[in-house]
Amino acid sequence: MKKRILVTGGAGFLGIGVRSCYDEGERCAESLFFDYYRQHKIEIKVVRIFNTYGPKMQKDDGRVISNFIVQALSNLPIAIYGEKGLRLEAFAMLMT
Repeated sequence: MKKRILVTGGAGFLGIGVRSCYDEGERCAESLFFDYYRQHKIEIKVVRIFNTYGPKMQKDDGRVISNFIVQALSNLPIAIYGEKGLRLEAFAMLMT
C-alpha cells in the first residue's frame, strides 16, 4: 500500500495579526511535512480549508455565514461583501 500524508489547515494563515501565533504554527507544520517528504519520499498533500460553517458555529464569530443568518433572523439589512457585491465565495459545511 502506498503511504501518503494529508495535511489540513486554514486558508487565511498568511497574515499578521491577533491570530499570528496560530498562523505561524500552520506555516511551520507545512514546512515540517514537506521536509519529511524530502527525506522519506512519502507523498504529501496540503489542503487549506476555508469558509467553513456548521451546527456548532458561534453566532457572533464574524464569519459571512453566521453574519448572514443572524442578520436575516433579526430582520436587519444583509451585508453584501466585496466590491459591488460581485465577490464569489465557496463554502464547506462541517458536520461533527
